[in-house]
Amino acid sequence: MSLSERLKKKSVKFERVTVDGDVYIVTGKSKLELGKIRANARRKDGSLNTDKLEAELLVSCVTDEGGTSATANEWEHASSHVTGPLVTAVISVCGMDRDDLKRDDPKDSDSIES
Repeated sequence: MSLSERLKKKSVKFERVTVDGDVYIVTGKSKLELGKIRANARRKDGSLNTDKLEAELLVSCVTDEGGTSATANEWEHASSHVTGPLVTAVISVCGMDRDDLKRDDPKDSDSIES
């Protein structure tokens, strides 16, 4: 089986997270989708707005068990004891690390060389 065929068969990773008795479904995204989310979290000057990035990742990756998501504004005003574990799960299912939330340009990663 070719690499292309194997990649197509890979399912998106997801995780069930329970916070204060509420169950959330955290679903991973493709590299392309993550790039679009990151682009949408940029300020007019091109710098990364890390608060907006976290909110946009929560909007895109987190739903309740019925598939309902919250808006960026709702996530921005949610308690950090709720968003913290969810952001940790988003990082995991999307194959990211905490530094990706702060790094202005993902190419600055020590693990990627040009």
